[in-house]
Amino acid sequence: MSKLGYSPLGPYLDKEKGTSTQKYGIVRRKDYLRVALAKFGEVQDLLRRVPIRHSEKILRRNLALSIAFGQSWASVVGRVESLRNNIRKERDESVREAESDFRRVRSHGRAKPEKDV
Repeated sequence: MSKLGYSPLGPYLDKEKGTSTQKYGIVRRKDYLRVALAKFGEVQDLLRRVPIRHSEKILRRNLALSIAFGQSWASVVGRVESLRNNIRKERDESVREAESDFRRVRSHGRAKPEKDV
């Protein structure tokens, strides 16, 4: 990151080799390091440069890029909460659809894969 002109903080040890994930208990085979940027302009510049594909992350990036340096949290909090709520709503809908599909397939036997036309 330094070679790109940024002033990163770290690297810091985030997760140690041999520890395991909380949810699934998967053991980490190597250390995980964390690097951070703390300068507002550098963060926004990096967000502009990094290609992002997931729609939810694109929305988060756009929100971050719409904030001006020194802008108060009070002026941004509504947009942040709205984005969080929309992401949760989409997630919950996707989970419901997946559960419904799973129940349908399980109760009627395996579904035949659809052929692309």
